[in-house]
Amino acid sequence: MIYQFKHIIFLCIALFLSGCFKEDLNKISDKYIWEPDISAPVFKETYYASDTRLAGNIESTYADPSISYIPIAKKIDLNFTEIFEKPEYIQELWFNLSVDNYFPSEIHIYIDFYSNPNTFIKQLETDAPIIIPAAQTHNNGEVSSFQKFSQLIPINHEDEEIINNTDFISVEIRLENREISDEILSQLNNYFCNCYIGIKAKLKVPLNE
Repeated sequence: MIYQFKHIIFLCIALFLSGCFKEDLNKISDKYIWEPDISAPVFKETYYASDTRLAGNIESTYADPSISYIPIAKKIDLNFTEIFEKPEYIQELWFNLSVDNYFPSEIHIYIDFYSNPNTFIKQLETDAPIIIPAAQTHNNGEVSSFQKFSQLIPINHEDEEIINNTDFISVEIRLENREISDEILSQLNNYFCNCYIGIKAKLKVPLNE
């Protein structure tokens, strides 16, 4: 009997303290914030020279010195408002870009934002061009060592047009300053580029959210 009485008193005290805690939390939630960092993969593609939108034989196109670069583009669905329910909580936003270049040519990367139906919004602005050096090759044209590149690229989180309207992005690589030889052309179908993109964000969320 005494044990049951003590148990009832304990439950009453616990409920009372719980109510006080919730009340206190509501009072401070406007002053205190939660600042999580989040990361999520959004893009993983392999690019081959044959993927270019340029017409004609790829070997002839690659070897043509009058063609300054060979564009290869891939598109991926990306909707910021589906990733972030409340974009206004974004404090900082980046693309986490990682590239493995197995092409014997420089790779220049361009990222464009689009809304449907295929409406161009704008190109991602960067402080400097995104350039990955060419892979090294043996005398027979086989790759001896590839080039690895990794960089956090800031996205203007205050750009409402990008945050609210983007439905997909286009990630284009351009093969520039191409090494051209019979050995290289004989291996052309074996060259490729792996491209990975993730989203990294720093949020600032009120405690009552």
